[in-house]
Amino acid sequence: MLQLKSCILAAWLVGLNCVAALAQTLPGHVFSRGVEQAHVLLVDKAVRQAHLIEIQNDRPVIVRTYTDLLFGENDGPKVVAGDKKTPEGVYQITRFLSGAELDARYGAGAFPLNYPNPVDRIEGRAGSGIWLHGRDDTDQEKVVTRGCVAFTNPDIAGLQDVLTENTPVVLASQADDLTMASYARERARLLRLLDDYLAAWKTGDSAALNRLLHSEFQASGKDRSAWLERKQWIHQAVPQRVINAQDVQILREDEDQVMYQYTQSYCADNIYTRGTKQLYFKAQDGQLKLVTERFSPLPTIPMDETRLSNFISAWLQSWNDGNIQDYIRHYSPQFTDSKGRDLAGYQAYKTRIFRQRPEQQIHIEQVQVTPLRGNRYQLQFNQTYTSRAYRDKGRKTLIVNGCLDKLAIEKETWAAL
Repeated sequence: MLQLKSCILAAWLVGLNCVAALAQTLPGHVFSRGVEQAHVLLVDKAVRQAHLIEIQNDRPVIVRTYTDLLFGENDGPKVVAGDKKTPEGVYQITRFLSGAELDARYGAGAFPLNYPNPVDRIEGRAGSGIWLHGRDDTDQEKVVTRGCVAFTNPDIAGLQDVLTENTPVVLASQADDLTMASYARERARLLRLLDDYLAAWKTGDSAALNRLLHSEFQASGKDRSAWLERKQWIHQAVPQRVINAQDVQILREDEDQVMYQYTQSYCADNIYTRGTKQLYFKAQDGQLKLVTERFSPLPTIPMDETRLSNFISAWLQSWNDGNIQDYIRHYSPQFTDSKGRDLAGYQAYKTRIFRQRPEQQIHIEQVQVTPLRGNRYQLQFNQTYTSRAYRDKGRKTLIVNGCLDKLAIEKETWAAL
């Protein structure tokens, strides 16, 4: 039964039948969620090959294999400068250098890597200048490098069209292939770890966060204790937050080192940030633990005015329908109105009005949207209110908190026209 369930899950993942799913394998170094298309380069030191992997709708597909690679003169992972070893871990392309800029030994060009990466630095590995590069075709006797990975010049030239800044490169001591069922289970396990981290962060669960941290954890110049203390202080100051992780890529060097990379949107009271987040995990006592994290800001995306329009339309519809519960759901727990009523007081007031005027109808026009600081927006419009017992017309102002996929009215004022 377990094998059948694993087969069904694996087949669903890649769109195959169960028999085909069990017969196929996938590279056990690349996992994703919500990624339509991306590239990863997997380098297999054991067999001196590299595989260009294309993520196609969350399925890693090897689209090309490169052979005839040269590696560092000495075996094993790089530890210190000058040891002539090729590193092992998860890295990224930093840029491309053309052959015209370089010494002849680098051939058609080079892709520098971000060695030492954050985990290397924590573990004390040193050195620099680790590149993926071409070679000097006039030097036929060269069979090793000083730690870089050397491709043929035609292969380097072809990779220029694929590898860009920040493209992940996995340098593995030995590449692993996983059956479809094993791949599906590992993907689920790794995504669950990410979701546990995000849930603990969102809810301010310091104990859960602490359990996820490696004893050597450090980030943003803070050790484990200082980082946790800072997170707890932020949660107490701003207890509500929305955190979204999109385009998740998970790169695994082996069972001991995993890097998560995704686009993170963080929204809390008057704060909205968006950027690339990287989480580096390494094994401790048989479990992956977060050892460091990095965040690189990206330009924020302006509020989609269509979402605001849809939000206001739904708010207005609930009002016209006399649906008090749906109407109140459009308001923030921190809401206050022009008379100083909090949400509970406002709900009690509106409940009475809804009962007294079941035929009430409201029409709005001339809506103006003004972005405010952080994630807030001001909406102003002319409002006409009609019922059998009462009617008026005024200029209404709503302050809406535009927190990602959650919008809420924080303040409401009205002035007669």
